[in-house]
Amino acid sequence: MKKLDFFLLISGILEMVVCFYLLNKLTIFQFMFFAQILPSLLLALFMGRIASQMKKKWMLLVLSGIVYAGLMYILIKYTPMSTIEANTVQSASSVFEFNKNIQFGSYVGFFIQEIFLTAFVMLMVKVFNKIKLGAF
Repeated sequence: MKKLDFFLLISGILEMVVCFYLLNKLTIFQFMFFAQILPSLLLALFMGRIASQMKKKWMLLVLSGIVYAGLMYILIKYTPMSTIEANTVQSASSVFEFNKNIQFGSYVGFFIQEIFLTAFVMLMVKVFNKIKLGAF
């Protein structure tokens, strides 16, 4: 594991710990960014870089999807959505509610999303490595 990979791993773990600590203070938009988008990108960057150096790439792609779907399950299960909705400033005419009762298909979507994102990062790393070597 290179220094950048280690940095991505530590920053992803630190980001999730801070996110869990600050859940009661987040608005819905901050929650979506810090609890869903940023972890997805950090995990894809980390797993994509590692998978680009391995022989069984598909195994890490599936693993990254499983990890992200599991992380989203835990996060959504323990998130105080009523507090997050109360922190979100809304106009009198807007109605914004988050339904915690998401179905299995949503987690399959998280799984597929992370596989595609990790595969894209893996492809970009391989292309950049070939360009560096002058073999592209």
